[in-house]
Amino acid sequence: MKVGDLVKFKKTGACGLIIEKTGPQNEHEGSVSLYISDGSLDNTPSSDGFTYMSYAMLKRTAKVVK
Repeated sequence: MKVGDLVKFKKTGACGLIIEKTGPQNEHEGSVSLYISDGSLDNTPSSDGFTYMSYAMLKRTAKVVK
């Protein structure tokens, strides 16, 4: 996964764009910033659509849309 990839979350079907990666990208370190534009984050602290998670969590919960 790299900056600019569109990802789809397996459980919810929400789609997001990877906008930044920080730190080493391995199972134990690193994080990604995402923009989720489909409204699935409405009424949450990230209601503007911007959020982040660890790289390991992203790899477990999402896949790159081709």
